[in-house]
Amino acid sequence: MLPYFKVLQISNLEQISQEVRNNLTQLLPDSHTRPYSFNLINEQDLLKISPTLAAWLKSVGLYNHLQYAGLPLVAPHTVGPLHMDGKCKEAINLPVFNCGVGYSSWHTSSTLSGEILPTTDGVHTSKKAEYVSCVDDGVELVRLENAHAAWVNTALPHKGTNTGKNPRMIMTLRFDRDIDIDII
Repeated sequence: MLPYFKVLQISNLEQISQEVRNNLTQLLPDSHTRPYSFNLINEQDLLKISPTLAAWLKSVGLYNHLQYAGLPLVAPHTVGPLHMDGKCKEAINLPVFNCGVGYSSWHTSSTLSGEILPTTDGVHTSKKAEYVSCVDDGVELVRLENAHAAWVNTALPHKGTNTGKNPRMIMTLRFDRDIDIDII
């Protein structure tokens, strides 16, 4: 496993992002505006509204392994909490909107809460997307602009930051098997 991330070259990335943007009300029918939210979405609905994403996942052998998907939303000038994911140790993140002003960063963190928490977006709670919160912010080691599609290591302390004046949203995909980063 790579230490932090690997930028992916997906030829139809803008089309995937557009399909998701065009169908946000279907994917998030009861969305809300918390400063930082992890919005779980139905993976089968996602694959239906984005045939381009479905085709790409088939081409890299991940279509039948999609475990869950989410649309993390970060409000303007907001930093999300530092955390590590509890179940899935890696993900594929894709830009959805306003991603040129945000980034993901990985940090040292000497203190973990030790408690595995279900992800909640203020409306829904899911044990699929459990995480371990970090008590301290540690030192930033590396960052990745959210405008890139990327394989990311979610087993290390990380967080999302939006430096812009508008909300930013990425899509994160989690799988029930390891991702072969040499073929994606």
